[in-house]
Amino acid sequence: MMNIETFLEIFEYLDGYDLYYIFAKLNTRFHNLFYDRNLLLKIQLRTGSHVFMNSYFNYLLYPNHDRLLSLKIPDVEPSDLLLRAIYSGIFFNRLESLMICNIPTDTQTHILRILASLPRLFSLTIHNDIYKNCKELFHYIYYLPTLKSLKISVQGRRHLLTLFLDTSISTIQHLILPQYLLCNFRMLISLAPQLKQLVCNELIPSHWDPSMGPCHLTHLSINICDMNFDRFQTFIESMGSQLQVLRLKNVSHFDFIDANRWEQLIVNFVSGLRILNVKYETLAAGQLDTEEHVALVDSFTSTFWSERHWTIYVETRFENVRKMRSSIIYSIGSSKENGSTV
Repeated sequence: MMNIETFLEIFEYLDGYDLYYIFAKLNTRFHNLFYDRNLLLKIQLRTGSHVFMNSYFNYLLYPNHDRLLSLKIPDVEPSDLLLRAIYSGIFFNRLESLMICNIPTDTQTHILRILASLPRLFSLTIHNDIYKNCKELFHYIYYLPTLKSLKISVQGRRHLLTLFLDTSISTIQHLILPQYLLCNFRMLISLAPQLKQLVCNELIPSHWDPSMGPCHLTHLSINICDMNFDRFQTFIESMGSQLQVLRLKNVSHFDFIDANRWEQLIVNFVSGLRILNVKYETLAAGQLDTEEHVALVDSFTSTFWSERHWTIYVETRFENVRKMRSSIIYSIGSSKENGSTV
């Protein structure tokens, strides 16, 4: 018979709802195991009728609020649930991870106050179909006192993110921003000096300052990189040498597809880089120059590239066969992330 510690380890991988309805009423032993104070619960809220939600709250959330480690609320009026919890005297003092979907605009202030009161909220994920006041939302969340990881996914019009500058410094270390939101890199780094991982939509030359000194970023993923390689190199040089993962999903200049320049940049400034992914796409008319592409691919076969298991992949997609128009996609990186060689 398995000991208690083994069961508790297994229970850590199961949802709290399943644990309650499968094991809590099975027998006395499992009932005691479920209510063991060392067992912290991870709950993903289920949708259902009003009666079901009341039962969910009264029999699962309310009695076990001080054992709740992770809570996911997918599009089931999260404001009502959280506000009800607070008004009922519930305090999620061990909650470390929270995911909320579709926060109503008229209750955002209440929600933010609740989040600010959680003493161990380290990770927050917010998914909204649309959010008109995203900048205001981001400002309040960015300064939550214990937050380490923040992911915001909302839809809206494309605009630049500007925070209300004050003396507060964010504790965020891992940040994922919405795709339509432009990233002011200089501002983010200055207000979040502990930031290590950043995923953002676009890096614009005017949004960084080479004189601001090195930062602590180890992971950087940019959807659109709208600068040439010279300016990008200056940007990387100013960041410091801690970068380990770099992903550029859409670069706008062909000079990024240069094996020698990448080798010099990495060797001299980011020697600890483990993962590199760069993608460049262009349109071509007429017959492709096979010899030129072979020479380009060969330049990525030196010892520097083979030791890191990196190479270049060239993919051709015909857009108009009659007019011999095609798109060429160049991808630099590992085979696991870029697919097969064309």
